[in-house]
Amino acid sequence: MVEPNEKKLNESGGSVDDHYLTAATSQKGSSKWFPHSAEAFFDLVHFPRNPSLSEFQRSLYRLSKKLKYEGEKSARSWWTSFVKLTMANQEIEIFRNTADSLRRKFGGNSKIALRASAFYAYKLWSKGQHREAKELLGNTIEACQTRFGAKSKDLINFKEAYANWLEEEGLVDEARSLYEQAVESRRLVFGLDNLATLNAIENLGSQASLAKDFSTAQSHYREVLEYRRKLQGVGNLQTIRVLRSLAATLAAQGERLEAIELLKSGLVDIADRGNSGELDRVWITEDLSAALKQIGEIEESLRLRENVVEARRRLQGDDHPDTVASILRFGIALNQSKDHERSCVFLREGINGRNKLYGNNNLQTLNAETWLGLSLRDSGYLIKARDMQIHILEVTEAANGPNHTSVRTAKFNLAKTQKRIGALPSALRLTESALKISRRSFGIDATETLAVKQLLGLIEKDRYMWKRSEKLFKEILAVTRKTRGDHDESTLMLLENLALVQDGAGKTRQAVALLREMLEVDRSVSGVESERTFNTMSHLAEVLSNKDAFSEARLIAEEVVIGCERIHGPNGKATIFAKIELADIDRKSGELKRARASLEEVLSISTAEHGEDAYCTHRTMTVLQRTLFALNEYDQRRSLLERHLELHKQKHGVDDPSTLNQMSHLAVNFRASGDLQEARVLQEEVFDRRKALCGPESPSALKDMGILCKILLDLGDSEAANNLARECIELSDAEYGPDHPTSKDARSVLLTIQ
Repeated sequence: MVEPNEKKLNESGGSVDDHYLTAATSQKGSSKWFPHSAEAFFDLVHFPRNPSLSEFQRSLYRLSKKLKYEGEKSARSWWTSFVKLTMANQEIEIFRNTADSLRRKFGGNSKIALRASAFYAYKLWSKGQHREAKELLGNTIEACQTRFGAKSKDLINFKEAYANWLEEEGLVDEARSLYEQAVESRRLVFGLDNLATLNAIENLGSQASLAKDFSTAQSHYREVLEYRRKLQGVGNLQTIRVLRSLAATLAAQGERLEAIELLKSGLVDIADRGNSGELDRVWITEDLSAALKQIGEIEESLRLRENVVEARRRLQGDDHPDTVASILRFGIALNQSKDHERSCVFLREGINGRNKLYGNNNLQTLNAETWLGLSLRDSGYLIKARDMQIHILEVTEAANGPNHTSVRTAKFNLAKTQKRIGALPSALRLTESALKISRRSFGIDATETLAVKQLLGLIEKDRYMWKRSEKLFKEILAVTRKTRGDHDESTLMLLENLALVQDGAGKTRQAVALLREMLEVDRSVSGVESERTFNTMSHLAEVLSNKDAFSEARLIAEEVVIGCERIHGPNGKATIFAKIELADIDRKSGELKRARASLEEVLSISTAEHGEDAYCTHRTMTVLQRTLFALNEYDQRRSLLERHLELHKQKHGVDDPSTLNQMSHLAVNFRASGDLQEARVLQEEVFDRRKALCGPESPSALKDMGILCKILLDLGDSEAANNLARECIELSDAEYGPDHPTSKDARSVLLTIQ
């Protein structure tokens, strides 16, 4: 076909804003969706900087006719997009006058007048005049249905527009009902071999999915997938999109294996597309990773997520929003698989990417920062985690108010970190506040409320408030057993905590009975050699050793060691922890030399296999220190303590609670070996730092006060010791009461001084 001779547009007359010209010529993805149209547009339409609006429209119209003549299927959509752009620049009076003029000329119920009324309503809505827009379009719909019946194409479009407005206003159920009517009309008028009908049904599936009506969503997606495959091909972009939506609804209904098979078939479907299908492969792979995680295939899921991140970096660049989102999702997945150190690396990168995109301190990064706070805490970086979680709480509270559920989550996370630090008064206040929000927002027996209540029980356990802790755990257990049953994992964990609380409260017989009952359940439900069973056996051995039943405790601990060696190997972390527990029982029973030999061997293996920073290595050092202290081996214990202290300083800094614990142990060692002045200097530093970190009324700070009192007394500084002991009693009585172990210990020191 010979190209028509197009003259350049005249610069005289009205002009179109540069904004609209830019939008018209740089539509996102325009060259992707309409490649021939885009090429023809730039070849055919020559316009200066400020063309006449009417001439601009005429040129576009001529372009669309040319494209249609040449068989360009996208010509109608291309033309429609430009009509919408030019309409957006018109004043609202033009629409009103046009509608009035057409109603007078052709009658109010004529097709052209109804269309003009609808366009006027659309313009009203775009200007924020929602009430007038809804009233006008509602009347137009009613008139159109009366005049032309339910099968009118215009009526379908009007109903869909009205449904979108209802959805914008939050009237989701009404919107969905109206949209269902429009979709049914589309079926009757256009049939299922029509892409507009399929788009409408797919949208209906999305609405059902948002409403958590997954069975209805699944039905819609299955129908659309069948026809898209037939009309557009199995590897088409839109076909793949609906395939992913169907897989998501299947997974949401628990049909995860079918979802996985569907996603795998999608990867096969786009195999022939080569490079053009790479990005679709990335999306499907990420969906597949999430589905595999749900069925417990954690390692394969993580491998695929890492592949997704690498592919997005290559295809879209490090700073693309999709790349940043995938980096964050990978960081979260690493956190959930307990690979906290790597999780911190990827979450930090993702947060930096978000900040580049949206600016610092934006709400977009809050969720990612929440996960980073959790990873920092679980990696042992407690102070960094606390500082980040305080920032998150401040931002969340400022954005949503003090009683929002997001504030409850922020307080809950911060309370858990403060508990780990030892700042129990702060943790208690945060948890009690979070509990009030949770009860009000979710209900007394809701899962979210029970989680906060359980944290409160653990905090009271650490505060040695045994009665309150036991009461809380029994209340939670009553609800959990009723809703989840006796054999559920959450029920068993609660029983385990209750047993440890009872043991701490001196109710050792009840604790032993409860753990034996749990052990039978674990063996029957989880298996004789399961992690759950071995964990309960270890707790039972610990409680029995506290009861001085050393022979039985040792037999159980030996059984755990043998089982762990069989499953995890002689040098596995679980085996090392089991051997530490066995050696600790020997220490408690007075078999100090045997305990020392075992722990020195375990320390050598743990350091070689897992490194000095591993928790199992730190735990071995701690129990070995206690054993050396009992053996009066102060010089060797001092060397071990100094090594242990240096490791904590290097990783966490001097103000970390684990570092302060090692410093306090070293001060006690100085006191025991007669180096009282060194003991005093070091313990005073520990006490000052602990007060600043945890508060003077925290159990750890009060314990440090007690140690310092004894050192001062040994030095002959009775006045300083007396003053400190009285301060300790005053703080402890006010926070915990006179019968608290810390209060009693402080009184015994004071009695010694007097």
